[in-house]
Amino acid sequence: MKKTTLLSLMMILAVSSLIFAGMAFRDRMIDQSVNNSVVEVTIVVDFGGIRNPITYNGTFENGTTVFNITQLFFTVNYTVYNGLGILVTGIEHVYNNVNLSNYYWFYYVNSEFANMASNFYKIYQNSEISWVYDSYG
Repeated sequence: MKKTTLLSLMMILAVSSLIFAGMAFRDRMIDQSVNNSVVEVTIVVDFGGIRNPITYNGTFENGTTVFNITQLFFTVNYTVYNGLGILVTGIEHVYNNVNLSNYYWFYYVNSEFANMASNFYKIYQNSEISWVYDSYG
């Protein structure tokens, strides 16, 4: 009886270990597939007629923010507002309400006006980011 109980316990332990090892492997593979997935992004900066628009294309990890992508291609000036995010105040030395009165930087993703700070907006699909220097109001 003791041998049978011990053998049963060992079998239960072995099967449990295999199940947990399989689950850990599956979770690791899912994490890797998410981390390795990439998106194609086109980023366009329209300087509101001050200079010609600039366009770049790149491949990024899923979940990269608009702000991080923008900083990779352009000189970006910004102000951090704790809890609210980052406000882009200039791109390539064209500044909010300086180069043209009452003109500011706005951004769009896939032609839709973005409703959050660019450091919060994460890209999860192939997208076009457009920064537009335009009048407010």
